[in-house]
Amino acid sequence: MKKEKPQTKSPIEDKPLRYPAQSLDEKLDDLFIEKFLPYIIAPAIFITIAFNSWITYFNKVIPNPYLLTGLAIITTAWSIYKIITMIKDIKSFKQGRDGEREVGMNLELLREKGFKVYHDIISKDFNLDHVLVGTKGIFVVETKTYSKPLKGQCKIIYDGEKLSYNGTVESDKPIIQAKAGANWLKNYLKETTKKEFNVFPVVVFPGWFTESKVPLKDIWILNPKGLEKFIQNQDNKLITEDIALVTHRIEVYIKN
Repeated sequence: MKKEKPQTKSPIEDKPLRYPAQSLDEKLDDLFIEKFLPYIIAPAIFITIAFNSWITYFNKVIPNPYLLTGLAIITTAWSIYKIITMIKDIKSFKQGRDGEREVGMNLELLREKGFKVYHDIISKDFNLDHVLVGTKGIFVVETKTYSKPLKGQCKIIYDGEKLSYNGTVESDKPIIQAKAGANWLKNYLKETTKKEFNVFPVVVFPGWFTESKVPLKDIWILNPKGLEKFIQNQDNKLITEDIALVTHRIEVYIKN
């Protein structure tokens, strides 16, 4: 009698902490597997069937290949169109991923100065690109990796409400997003620790020069290279016990 193999499970009890831009990696994987790949497989199937039909047709064997050839042409044309439209999304995801990774690697250096660093914390409706926790406070860092012109200035100006890019396009979306992320984390910590912690929002733009027309009081708009200096210029806000409490609750959330 064949001996029944005992059931097994993974030796890893807890989910690992997330790495920079992990959600964008997951989006790229999903885009390729669920959307990109079918548009390659479908025309390949019809082209193969049509090719075989032509072989049988020229060998005086039915069936007629015209219908299958037409389907192959239509499927291939539609697939090419969909692939071309998806290439833009793929490039955008990759650029965003690369920006988050660059910023994430720079933030990792702050560990040597006593900071806890977390990446890609997923909530129900959005993700927090990076979270820093240390004696200087709690910071939610949103990375925006925007394309910039080949020549000329690359300046982002903050007027207290909106951002302008090289003096033209205006938007408040990054500001709203960063503040919403900081507010979400603040509420989560209050709910789970029964203490209220200030969480400061930051938006960083890799490769862009940033300028503010107003004092940066409730949000920082920065090139990531200037972030450490801004943080180190802050007064101490958290004691060791608070840092341990906050980081514990963040890690519990990530691993669950």
